[in-house]
Amino acid sequence: MKTPCLPNPCATTGRTTCAVVGTQFECRCALGFAPTATGCAPTPLWSCDDQHSGGATDDTDEPDECPPLARTTSADGQPVQRTMSSPLDRDWFRLTDTAGRTFRAKAEAASGGRGLIVEAFDATGLLVLATSNASASVVFTATSDVTYLQVRSTSDTFSGAYTFRVEPLSRDDWPNAWDGQTTIAAGARFSGVINSEIDVDVVGLVVPPRRALALSLDGGAQTTVEVFNREDGGTLFELAAPTRSLIVSAAAGPLALRARGPESSTGYEVTFTDLGADQHGDSAAFGSRLEPGTQTVLEYERYDDRDVLLVPTIANHGYRLEVNPSFAIDVSIVDSAGSVLRTPFGLPEWNSPSTGTSVIVTQRLGSASPVTARVVDLGVDDQPNQPPATTQLAIGAATEGVINTTSDVDVFEFMGQANRIYEFQCYSRSTNGNCRIAVLPPIGAQIGDFSTLVRTLSSVSGPFIVSISGGGSYQVTVADLGVDDHGDTAATATPIMPGSVPFIWNYGSDIDAFSFPVVAGHVYSASCQFCSVMLQGSAQAGNGVRHWSFVAAASGSAVVLARGTTLGQPDTLVITDLGTDDFGNAAQSATSITVDTPVNGVLEYTNDIDAFSIDAGPNRFYAVTACAFCTVTMAGSGLTSSTGNPWVFRTTAATSAIITVAQLPSSTPPPFSYAVQVTDHGVDDVGDTPATATRLTTDGGISGQLTLSLDVDYFAFDLPDDHIYRVESGNPQVRVQISRGNTYLGEGASMTFRGSIGAYTAAFRDAFLATVRPYTITLNDLGPDDYGDTPSTATSLTRGVQIQGINEYDGDQDAFVIATTPGVPITVRLAGGTGLRATLNQSPFSIFGSPTPTQVTPTSNSLSISVWTFNGAPASYTLLVQ
Repeated sequence: MKTPCLPNPCATTGRTTCAVVGTQFECRCALGFAPTATGCAPTPLWSCDDQHSGGATDDTDEPDECPPLARTTSADGQPVQRTMSSPLDRDWFRLTDTAGRTFRAKAEAASGGRGLIVEAFDATGLLVLATSNASASVVFTATSDVTYLQVRSTSDTFSGAYTFRVEPLSRDDWPNAWDGQTTIAAGARFSGVINSEIDVDVVGLVVPPRRALALSLDGGAQTTVEVFNREDGGTLFELAAPTRSLIVSAAAGPLALRARGPESSTGYEVTFTDLGADQHGDSAAFGSRLEPGTQTVLEYERYDDRDVLLVPTIANHGYRLEVNPSFAIDVSIVDSAGSVLRTPFGLPEWNSPSTGTSVIVTQRLGSASPVTARVVDLGVDDQPNQPPATTQLAIGAATEGVINTTSDVDVFEFMGQANRIYEFQCYSRSTNGNCRIAVLPPIGAQIGDFSTLVRTLSSVSGPFIVSISGGGSYQVTVADLGVDDHGDTAATATPIMPGSVPFIWNYGSDIDAFSFPVVAGHVYSASCQFCSVMLQGSAQAGNGVRHWSFVAAASGSAVVLARGTTLGQPDTLVITDLGTDDFGNAAQSATSITVDTPVNGVLEYTNDIDAFSIDAGPNRFYAVTACAFCTVTMAGSGLTSSTGNPWVFRTTAATSAIITVAQLPSSTPPPFSYAVQVTDHGVDDVGDTPATATRLTTDGGISGQLTLSLDVDYFAFDLPDDHIYRVESGNPQVRVQISRGNTYLGEGASMTFRGSIGAYTAAFRDAFLATVRPYTITLNDLGPDDYGDTPSTATSLTRGVQIQGINEYDGDQDAFVIATTPGVPITVRLAGGTGLRATLNQSPFSIFGSPTPTQVTPTSNSLSISVWTFNGAPASYTLLVQ
């Protein structure tokens, strides 16, 4: 990387000074020019004739309009008060004892505004040393013992009071450009101080040949050190504090260091270290020559060392870099023209495009152990890697070749004739070879995608490009398989009659088309053993489908397309006329059948649907059976249906029901035989809604039945007392749901619940019912609850007296209370079923189960106890407090 100021990009008149700002450049006014609103203008010549004094706005130092009238000032950094009496006023200052020293001069308007320029002149007052730009502050290095400073208005617009000060900066410790003598050698330290923003420290580097060198930078906040070529000024790299290190090999040309940055009082230090001899060099300029067949050792002397090998190569020869241990290094290869032959990924093999030198750049991976390396000449590449080809392939003749590198591709040419099928095959002769072939026909895209065998039909006469890849020795052959046995489109289809015809999948995109006569309404079947078939114009692709059937919409001809599953495998297409469809496919053509009488049918072709109709009575249940792999649907007014096997529907009024039977897509291909039967399960015995519910009392049972899965039987009853009640179905497979108004209380084969005065419903159902399920419903009054459920209805216990109770229903809790003495322990004993639980209602709450006794220390004068069951089932228990 070169400095942005070399060559100098600043060419505008008066604006030819280039300053580096970060990584960019800035054009500034040259000596003898000053900044203006539009650029840089020549500095006006001064004249003592412009002197004035005694004005109302003059300061006490007037006249001071030229160097002979300049007022002496000190470089002590203390401000002095001056006045710009008018925009045309000029104030000159004289500074002594300045030779070789660096100063900063600054003018500040009393109002805080801007509009002043400060310029430094040599002892003649004519040569401008420096001019302020963006602000009225200038840094300069004096060239003589006397230096003049001028303060003036920017573009003659400012007037008023201002302060002026000059402060000395530290002496420049190093030259700002290389003087040809100041140098440092490896092993030395170079330190300095940047005394101003214009200071640059430059020293030369003594660079020994073929050495690994390190540079590090410490201190000097924001200090940047560049390493550059002294001949052209081009920057090689940069260091920035805090400490940064960069490892380099000796590079061609004299080198130097250049330090720059903001003013720094702390200074900086650069350490120049010799890391020892670099065995092979890090660049082509210092690489080691390695003859093919010769072994060398790669040492890698430092963590980021690169070893560069220069290998003489011959045009069109293949080469391989053998490394031991393998995969120990990264390898990149470029030719003598700089073109990349290999990136760091893959096997280190390449073909040299020209005679010259191949540059091998290696870098270690992890381990610092030495690596042995040898370059092997794999010989001349026998075939070009891209068209035009030099070798013609002949039909029936074997052509030998060698793939000598992983990137090698051998290209051949073959002249094909239109409408003939050709087979291209590649045989590997190497033990670990992987011969692959791809073919580009005269018209169309490449086929084969590098496989071992490619077959194609030549649509026109012309050259085929045949590409071979893989590895090692190989043999390629071409065979003429003749013309295609059958046309591939409807226009070129082979005419046949229903029956069988042989065919072969001759090449990759081969599809054999056959046309045959059809009769409207007839069903036709097409099948083969190893192929996929489909009807021309069908939306279904047919890939992998060995059987296709369809019904002819009109008399004429149909075209079936067949394709094999294995290249060259013979197959036979069988076309069968199955006659007319046995049943209509829609409601308009549905076949009327009799309830309870089975009807046999056949689904003859893909997507065949058989439609049937029955006259269904009002408020009746029906079930339809067909086959395990069929779908059944029902349609009709006033009809409710469900899925399942059997398919169930019920009617609300007399209707004509349409039943359709179709085959599931994943089932056996048609023709597929089945038997359909509609069974009448009679009328509904009990209403199916709360509005049509049958009344139920506690004085006896009512018998009923659930008819198929759609049936729900509703019963209604009123409860006169707040007692415990039990509803049972008498059949464990029939579930009952109890509700009070819109409140759902629960369900089960039987239900025990606490009732309150009001109206209830019981719904009986079985969602999985496939037949008739009888039941007998009973409603039993079990009497009042034995113990209250709340603290307000709790039963008082006596210490040492055992009581007996029952949790009668799901949610029942028996509440008790006993007088206690705070701090005196008591023991609570609960005995009964394993699902029983007791809760001691004092802080902290505790729950224990039966039959474990629990000791508790009361914290108040009474203790509340609740007894309940974990699973909600009724359970008897005993409770004792001691």
